[in-house]
Amino acid sequence: GWNNSFDGLVNITAGISDPSYNYVTVDGRKHYGILVTIPATGGDGVVAAQSGSIADVNFYDIEILGPYCTVSKPCTYSANGFDIISASGTVANMVISDSYIHGVSEAFRAKSCNNVVVEHTTIADTADDGTSHGDVIYSYPSTNVSFGYDNIYNTLQHGIRYIMRYLRLL
Repeated sequence: GWNNSFDGLVNITAGISDPSYNYVTVDGRKHYGILVTIPATGGDGVVAAQSGSIADVNFYDIEILGPYCTVSKPCTYSANGFDIISASGTVANMVISDSYIHGVSEAFRAKSCNNVVVEHTTIADTADDGTSHGDVIYSYPSTNVSFGYDNIYNTLQHGIRYIMRYLRLL
């Protein structure tokens, strides 16, 4: 039978991980329907592609709440929103949409990405976490990455650090 709690907020404290799967969609189904809380020690809200290439992976309606670490109150490990760095492959055809990332050091860390879209997402309250320097967006060897209709506010460190080519801001 149906229970109203089935339509409630999904709370995740261990983060979301996609080590090497293709054709995956993680969807909160309603505005910020999934809440990922990063512990005070740090960690990643969403981590993908650690074990190899991934393709056609999408994330919608996810809120990532960081531990709000600072240099004077450092995390044990860096606190990142989306960490999509493939050590041995590529990330292709990814959409991150309608999400909210706050209280982290780096909202997006990306490497070896192609055809990635980040849209209708809010990034707020980013700060140097005492473990790594902070960037709102840190992306290197990536192509065809687009950020559109996003809100970024209350950040004191680097904004967009992009190494290579084909970054579009809409």
